[in-house]
Amino acid sequence: MPEIDKVAYFEEGSNKISLFTLSTGEPCPKSLVLDSKNLIVNISSVKKDKNGKALIKKKDLVLPTNIRVLYMLYIGDKKYKVLVISSSDGIVRGWKFHQGAFIKATQPDN
Repeated sequence: MPEIDKVAYFEEGSNKISLFTLSTGEPCPKSLVLDSKNLIVNISSVKKDKNGKALIKKKDLVLPTNIRVLYMLYIGDKKYKVLVISSSDGIVRGWKFHQGAFIKATQPDN
């Protein structure tokens, strides 16, 4: 990303994107981290009581999800200046470069 003097990289299997300044080689203090959402599964169990009446118990099971960066692409057009990232959870995220730093762009419902 030469027009903003940054280089972005990620380790394979990681959910973190690190940045460093192109001209000096110094790492940027803040990394971009993909936040994952927990998967919630509704579980129901049916049991009969002594009278033969069915009792239904419902419970939510919360499963933590681990996501990783698959691809990233920087769109350097003056109108956009956005780093687009696709991840293993099927969501495409974007960060805009604004006033010397990346901020999370408005995310569409995807």
